[in-house]
Amino acid sequence: MMDTGLARTYHVELFFDKRPEIDQEELRKSLKARVGIVEPLENGEQANLLAFFLHKYSVDYKDGQVPVQTAMHLVEGPPNFDKLEPALRQSFHWKGAREALEGCRYTMLIHDLWANALPYRTRMDLFHQIVQAVLEIAKPKAMHWPISQLLTEPGDYRISQELEPKDGLNGAVSLRFFNVDGAPGEVIVDTLGLSAHGLPDVQCHFAGLDPNEVGSHLYNIAHYLYDHGDLIEDGHTIEGTMPREKWRCRRETALVGPERVVLNLDTGTIG
Repeated sequence: MMDTGLARTYHVELFFDKRPEIDQEELRKSLKARVGIVEPLENGEQANLLAFFLHKYSVDYKDGQVPVQTAMHLVEGPPNFDKLEPALRQSFHWKGAREALEGCRYTMLIHDLWANALPYRTRMDLFHQIVQAVLEIAKPKAMHWPISQLLTEPGDYRISQELEPKDGLNGAVSLRFFNVDGAPGEVIVDTLGLSAHGLPDVQCHFAGLDPNEVGSHLYNIAHYLYDHGDLIEDGHTIEGTMPREKWRCRRETALVGPERVVLNLDTGTIG
């Protein structure tokens, strides 16, 4: 199915080698320090669930304003490696990802509720604050961002957030590299994750160029789209990786799944 709009919920998975012990009051204080007044939700008999109202962030619905919520679900069991395989194949940035996951026996899912009605940058700023509040208390071995199919090392993620606290793409957008079957020398580089915010991902199919340079260029374009909105129209040209080089832009269906709209950059290197 074509991905054409905002993600209804945004989520990340934290993987642990042993059961994390998270005190609700301690987490409430950590959240309050980052996102303002929070109120725990009653979870009844669900010992593996923590949830909170985030009163600083409210959205309008037909029956009135609703505060955004966040929830954390803990599940016992090893990671689902079949589901994680797409992320593992692209984890060039973290060679120890598979080894870290193999020792894990618990998964915590962190997600938002009602936040899709917020401006997407506000939503992601909030989500990153929630994740960091949890990481101040819990010590996972690995993080998986299902929407971007990206694995991150928790310490690296925290450092990146400290250095660039407003970088909404940290974890939320991945850069992927694919060789084209039956076409030696041809490469596809794309981003995955912008479509969850109602923006096009970025894609480039090329030959004879440095994939790392193309990838860096695409990630910069992804940052531009995230910061400024969907402003690059079909037929527009942008600077390439070489001086005085122009690449033409056009919206297309992604060459590599999941199916979604991408901004394709034509380098002129594919006939």
